[in-house]
Amino acid sequence: IDCGIKNSMIRAFNNVGCNVTIVPPTVTLEEIAHLEADGVFIGGGPGAPEKNENVIEIVKALWGKMPIFGVALGHQIVCLSKGANIYKLPKAYRGGGAVRNLVTGKVELVSQNYAYAVCGKSLENTGLEVTFENVLDKSVAGVKKENEFVMTAQFNPEGGPGSQDTEYLYKEFTEMMKQFKMRGDK
Repeated sequence: IDCGIKNSMIRAFNNVGCNVTIVPPTVTLEEIAHLEADGVFIGGGPGAPEKNENVIEIVKALWGKMPIFGVALGHQIVCLSKGANIYKLPKAYRGGGAVRNLVTGKVELVSQNYAYAVCGKSLENTGLEVTFENVLDKSVAGVKKENEFVMTAQFNPEGGPGSQDTEYLYKEFTEMMKQFKMRGDK
């Protein structure tokens, strides 16, 4: 779902063997069903995440029905769809940064461009597991809910320009789609 998708995101998916169909943020559930997609990716974009009401409702409806991957604004939309709160940062993050992968403990360099963040405390009853945190302020930089095939990243995993430490997330989402398909209840 194109909320401001970058060509580098499309290339990253193509590099891991995915065909990408781009739909506008006004897309309907029926249109998504007609595509017979293996997963839904919500790309980044500008503006206040709460204003993407249609996309939030689409994500709510698709929870557990197909894999979902949200990046940047998409990360915030996915979290909003589960009832999390978003706040405006005192100063936006633009350019390079670093996140801690809470699964591996590794600090990874990232490309970032955002002015809003997910309130960590508001994730407590959502079932979402925080997977990345911003090294500077410990803000939520990624979440996952494996049994429902959902993952997010507040940063740009394809890392262009700059570091490509986290580009593996596109491959991870591709594997998630394969596992979901093998499950057979699509």
